[in-house]
Amino acid sequence: MRLAIVVLCMLFLTGCMESRPPVKEAVYQPHVFFSEDFANGLGNWTVISSGGGGMRVEDIRELAVDKALGVRSQMMKSAYAKAPGFQMDWSKDYAVSFDLLLQHRDNYGYILYQDPNIRITLGEASGIMCESQGKNQLVGRIDTNTWHRIAADVSPRFGEYEVYLDGERKVSCSTGKYDVGTFILGDTDPGDQVHGDGLWDNIRIADQLP
Repeated sequence: MRLAIVVLCMLFLTGCMESRPPVKEAVYQPHVFFSEDFANGLGNWTVISSGGGGMRVEDIRELAVDKALGVRSQMMKSAYAKAPGFQMDWSKDYAVSFDLLLQHRDNYGYILYQDPNIRITLGEASGIMCESQGKNQLVGRIDTNTWHRIAADVSPRFGEYEVYLDGERKVSCSTGKYDVGTFILGDTDPGDQVHGDGLWDNIRIADQLP
């Protein structure tokens, strides 16, 4: 009888073994250094303007968001926003992403995002540019009055960053050195060339893209 039981167990091994639940793999949760959706207004952001440049937080629920940061500058008028300080080592790899909407096509040289390592601006005909080795490189063109997601995967160690537009990788650019402290958005040049009008929302800086 014992021999028969052993044979049966060998034939139906899975039935004789204690069943165990499947082991779940740990899912890494990115570490977020900075996150802003402007739900509470400008908060501790610093606003710098000259010559009548403008800054506002707009309620734009019809555009599928509650609030967004708006920065408007005209020729001979500058306006930009500087993010409040936060704990982060800019020498280590990180990823930045944000939503952007352009109010119109009359924009040029407008800073979409600039931190100590990277600079993304707006060129002619709504062309997004990344600064690479002192020159502007085209990332892609975007439509006005439409929300777009812009992201960058930054590796200061290797001196490069990958730029994404609406989830699609576009170009690889070289990092630089910019004395801005945290990061800025808008127009820092009160001259007669740089100008623009846009909205930012859902700004996020983490150790990797979501």
